[in-house]
Amino acid sequence: MISSRTHSLSMDQALHEVMIQALASDPTVAVLSEQISADGQERHLGRWRITPVADRGTVGLAVGMALGGRRPVVCLSGTSRLPSILAPLSEASAIAQRGEFSVPLVLRIPYGTEAVGLDQPVGRFLTELPGLTVVCASSPGIAAGLLRTALSGQRPVVLLEPRALQGSRGTVGPDAIDFGAQLVRRGQHVTLATWGAGVATATAAAATLSGEGIEADVIDLVSLAPLDRELLRARVRETGRLVVVHPQDPALARHVQQIALEEAFLYLEAPLGEAGATEPEITTTARTTTTY
Repeated sequence: MISSRTHSLSMDQALHEVMIQALASDPTVAVLSEQISADGQERHLGRWRITPVADRGTVGLAVGMALGGRRPVVCLSGTSRLPSILAPLSEASAIAQRGEFSVPLVLRIPYGTEAVGLDQPVGRFLTELPGLTVVCASSPGIAAGLLRTALSGQRPVVLLEPRALQGSRGTVGPDAIDFGAQLVRRGQHVTLATWGAGVATATAAAATLSGEGIEADVIDLVSLAPLDRELLRARVRETGRLVVVHPQDPALARHVQQIALEEAFLYLEAPLGEAGATEPEITTTARTTTTY
């Protein structure tokens, strides 16, 4: 049963709840994952498939399912797997871009610091695939809303889930959330553009700057591909300055800067800047590990 009220959940719990709701309400939804949650409630829904560690084959299977009228959700273990899935993901994106068929495929991928250091920055892999939407959540409520939107679409979507936020709690509502950028804080002196775990860092930095008489915008980009040019253009043209606060993904930061140059070059009053956000320490618990 879909909750019609707001409640407090961790990001992992919020996303799991949305998937269970989707499985219960839409017979075309299927989940391909390497594991199940601790409570195992998805076993009773019949369309949660346990897959081997064979990401290219799993994503290829999911693309075929999507072309055949299903809505597959693939849960990968991290961005270290991206090189192996680029071929089937590129094909799905190209088909969607050409408008030949609907490809309602969702990939859930944890993103950011990993204990063994194997995660890959997504900027050099995912932002140049036409037809692919890449979004990154900055809170449990936004994560749940983005997944609901992705599950209702007709194109492939990659949902990045910051590892640093997987155990963090927040208010989760029943509504879908648009993929467009969000203005978290308004200022007039500089624009801080960021995504995922960087939103909290940028918001804290803006509060510190305010104490020094500098009022900063904070933009949660939300969609990393395609980038929401409209809000970025409007805010950078007003403030004349841009600093991209990125969670250790300099290639993606350069991409955001390039868009800002294209859209607001004549309005810039200072060189573009970037800052690597320090992600919060990841707390791993049995519940966190088994939920995903």
